[in-house]
Amino acid sequence: MSPIAVQMSKLSLNYSQDHTVEDGLRHIGNINMTMLQTSDMIDIQKAAAMKTKPAFPPVPAKADE
Repeated sequence: MSPIAVQMSKLSLNYSQDHTVEDGLRHIGNINMTMLQTSDMIDIQKAAAMKTKPAFPPVPAKADE
C-alpha cells in the first residue's frame, strides 16, 4: 500500500472524529480526488502492468503543525 494512501487515511480518520458524517464523507471525497493525481497512481499502474510490486519514494517529513 502506498505510504501516501496510509497517511491520508489517518488524516481522514482524525478529521472525521471531530466533524459530522456529511463533512467526513465530503473530506474523504476530496482526498480521493487528490489521490488520483499523485505519482503513486502511475507507479501502481506500471507495477500492475509489469506484475511487480510497486516501489514508492519515502514520504517527506511533515512541517510543524
